[in-house]
Amino acid sequence: MNYCTTVTILLLLGHCAVFSKDAPLDEDENIRCRCVHTERRKIPSKLIKLIQIFPSCKRCKHTEIIVLSTSDHQICVQVTAPWVKKLLDDLLANSTVKAIS
Repeated sequence: MNYCTTVTILLLLGHCAVFSKDAPLDEDENIRCRCVHTERRKIPSKLIKLIQIFPSCKRCKHTEIIVLSTSDHQICVQVTAPWVKKLLDDLLANSTVKAIS
């Protein structure tokens, strides 16, 4: 192999190692979760602009819910908080999109 081929292969391997999405994770760490801390206190619905739900996956062990406030702040909320459960139930009840069973 010549020098250019060797360097190219090493760069490609390095790129794959750095940007690999399937890299194994330590079981004790969720290094790719979006939320470090979650908020349990109720956020008034009139201050909520958008709700994002990220289901658990191999990168993060638990479901994450992020609320975007009307002032464009992202707030991670606690999935088990009663007000969050009620908010999600109300959204599903009022949704025009039906779940596929």
